[in-house]
Amino acid sequence: MRTILAVVALSAALGGWAGTSVPRINQLLAGIFDDVGGIARSFSGGPDDPNGPVVSAATRGQDAERLQAATDKANQIADELQHLKNGR
Repeated sequence: MRTILAVVALSAALGGWAGTSVPRINQLLAGIFDDVGGIARSFSGGPDDPNGPVVSAATRGQDAERLQAATDKANQIADELQHLKNGR
């Protein structure tokens, strides 16, 4: 639900800009929320969870990949916004 609200809010904020970048930005934002949500869920079992990132190196690796994916998406959003700004 939070993902949907954030995407709707950004869509409204970007509503004045035309072009194909806005749907792409929405898609990237949803992806960031999914990545961050996956990281948060990995902690849901508490610090002693054998599958949690505190104990499991494999989970830490997966969380690192999710964090990198979210960072890549955020950089793509920054590029799209710069493109929109320059194209106005």
